[in-house]
Amino acid sequence: MRISILKSTALASAMTLSACSFLAPEQESLGGLLVSTAKSTVSGRLGSKKTAGPNKAAATAARQALDLINRTGRSGLLTTTPKLGRTTVMVEEGRNGPHVTYRGTNNSSLTLNAGIVNASRGIGVDLIAQATSQNPAGLFTTGSFPKEYARAQRHLDGENHLLSAEFLCVITRTGTETITIVTRKRATTTFEETCKNDRRAFRNRYWVGSGSGTIWQSQQSISSLSGHVIIQYIAPK
Repeated sequence: MRISILKSTALASAMTLSACSFLAPEQESLGGLLVSTAKSTVSGRLGSKKTAGPNKAAATAARQALDLINRTGRSGLLTTTPKLGRTTVMVEEGRNGPHVTYRGTNNSSLTLNAGIVNASRGIGVDLIAQATSQNPAGLFTTGSFPKEYARAQRHLDGENHLLSAEFLCVITRTGTETITIVTRKRATTTFEETCKNDRRAFRNRYWVGSGSGTIWQSQQSISSLSGHVIIQYIAPK
């Protein structure tokens, strides 16, 4: 695949920002709340894209996530990695420009840019950095569909060597759906994104708030070994 010098430069710059966007915990109290929540969180998996909601086990974690987020007054995530069999509550830890880092009850973390994952830690084979030539803030709200753009990813292999890969991605609008995030219903427009190069291909899905552009739920690839992480965004009251 060939990507223009301009796109490659933009991707490299964005990946540098995302790689540096992990922030230290702001308050000791947040760490304590995460630990206490972790002790009572029940492992479970989210349902299929048809149901777009947690099953009974993950619902317990969802209620705990909402309680934690309301107590801290910060936004949070309920994340599930089906391939690893993990459900984790994450709370907003800090911001660096458009990058928001969420810390999990198992000390894992995700950094998002407008709801798009651009780095992960503690989720199997992690994304060291990820960026797209399309600004994430306008991915679902500007231009026409299908939309084509470049995506770059960096991972560490088993010997701590940094591996880089570039993909050509196409995103399409697939319909509308009302989903439930914990106890709140959200009207969404659904999108499907396919990314591929000559060695690998993966598919991401997004449930985006109609009118708001908020990604309320998504299924995003972390790596070929870790698979996808399913993310539900929980806003504080």
